[in-house]
Amino acid sequence: MPKASSKVVPQTTEPSAADIRDWVVTEVAKLVELERSSIDSNAPLYSFAVDSLKALGLAGALAGWLDRELPATLLWDYPTIDAIAEALTNPEVAAVATARPGVIDLQPQGHVLPLFCFPGARGHPVTFAPMAMCLAPDYPCYGLTVPGFNGEQAPLEKIEDIAAAMLENLRRVQPRGPYQLAGYSYGGLPAFEAAQQLTAAGETVSLLAMFDTSTPDGFAIRPRWQRAAYHAWILAAHPGRRKYIRERLAHRQQLRSAELHLPAMAEIHELPKEEAFAREVEAANNRAIARYQPTPYGGSILIFRAIDRQTYRVAYRYDTVITGWAALTDGRCHVIDLPGDHMNVLSVENAPIAAKKLKPHLSASLAL
Repeated sequence: MPKASSKVVPQTTEPSAADIRDWVVTEVAKLVELERSSIDSNAPLYSFAVDSLKALGLAGALAGWLDRELPATLLWDYPTIDAIAEALTNPEVAAVATARPGVIDLQPQGHVLPLFCFPGARGHPVTFAPMAMCLAPDYPCYGLTVPGFNGEQAPLEKIEDIAAAMLENLRRVQPRGPYQLAGYSYGGLPAFEAAQQLTAAGETVSLLAMFDTSTPDGFAIRPRWQRAAYHAWILAAHPGRRKYIRERLAHRQQLRSAELHLPAMAEIHELPKEEAFAREVEAANNRAIARYQPTPYGGSILIFRAIDRQTYRVAYRYDTVITGWAALTDGRCHVIDLPGDHMNVLSVENAPIAAKKLKPHLSASLAL
């Protein structure tokens, strides 16, 4: 009898949903340094502290493992590992994201008017994911990505153009108003401009909410002598000087990193292309902020303000009462304080409070 061959036969079949689920669970466990057994494939990815940067890297690695192109937003188009595995093996499910580019289903449950979320400068609405899940199952939430986030086009450099492009994607979900809009940080500016464009077109904006957003003129550096005096006081006598030094060093590193990657970040070959796209979008968004001159708005604004300010921000003149929006709305600003600072005001820990304070202002009208 001839001896059986030990040659390995190449795998020619496509990975099953179970194969993909197993791969993603393993990689997520490595990424967040948890035991594989502790990763629930039906739990939201954000619950494992998978932020936008980690999600980008994981999507790129998954594309390499599958040897196929995948959208950079894949891990947030489908919020759980089970949903991702199903989407990649079910053409009908995968077609949903393709039909609505630029829109992320943060929390699609509910039949009332949806909330559309405009992201921070990095261009992806993952920041809203914890709060969106706290609004389930009654209030649907959709996130909008900034044009260029997925490398599908060059980033835009005017807030007016960015808002118009995001509105085009928004209307694929909800063709007619009334609309409910929310923006975080930078995202408050395109949300504000989107509200302007919608009302100019005869539509109704029933809610415009901003999470820790100032106008371009509402956040300005203080005179040099004031900054020098404040730095000296902190270093000489303030009990929080160690924290202050850490914050300053981290802030300077962020600024230096941004400068190094401006203007041609996609040419830095060490970066995954998804991260290069995100950095290009961030740089373009920062240039758009500098150019934007918001005009008076006929509606009202709901402002959620983070009550904790990083120490280094005292070096800036910051309108802490209504963050510069009162003059643009003739005082029609309602301010709600939230726990946390600018970076974590919508974190997993703080999102339940944000959702609780937002709910009374959300419409209970049935979606059109």
